[in-house]
Amino acid sequence: MPISENDAYRSLESIYEWLFDNFFAYHASTIAEFLNDIRLAIHRYLRAEFVRSHHFPAGEEILYRYRYPPGCDDELARAMYWDLMNKIGKGPFFPKFTVTQSLKDQF
Repeated sequence: MPISENDAYRSLESIYEWLFDNFFAYHASTIAEFLNDIRLAIHRYLRAEFVRSHHFPAGEEILYRYRYPPGCDDELARAMYWDLMNKIGKGPFFPKFTVTQSLKDQF
């Protein structure tokens, strides 16, 4: 059913309230669970690379090194790789969690 531009404009506030105050608030915890699951999957994926590259050189003052992947020759790329491996080595900073099913049943 077509509506006028005036009616559409007047309904914006209630649409905004429904989408952001109700719908988004309802799904915010589920979205957080999904994002956390993605973050944990990325961590699991990179953990194998951490195990492959991390080593303790014998007889050196340096406590540990990373064996860079082939082709990782750029200084910036190596710095970014080093930072990423350090983050992976520390482990996830937030554990896996699930949201109650009652927050996933509607909409």
